[in-house]
Amino acid sequence: MIHFDQPCSQINYIQALRCTIHTWKGFCFDQEYRNAMNQCLEVVSQMGATAVIINVQSARNFEEDYDHLWTRFDWLPQVLQTNVRKIAIVVSKDFLALCLGKMFIFQWLISG
Repeated sequence: MIHFDQPCSQINYIQALRCTIHTWKGFCFDQEYRNAMNQCLEVVSQMGATAVIINVQSARNFEEDYDHLWTRFDWLPQVLQTNVRKIAIVVSKDFLALCLGKMFIFQWLISG
């Protein structure tokens, strides 16, 4: 069942799996990003979801550090206060390669 559908993301809930699926369809940041993430949290809370899948395969350019920090330090702790026990993030191969590349560059920079 679709609970939220905007140009940048869609949120579905599958009752049989007690799972909320948040699919990113494009790029957004700042308040639009936070609104979508909070809609996901609302569906999780209202439906009693025990699992969340965040699909970022179609997302573009999640580079805003302040959105990452907000997700890590504000949104995630709220999700962990619900019934959610499993969280999965689905990424594209390109996104994974980009992340790994950044990790290697960062490690190289801090090691010397």
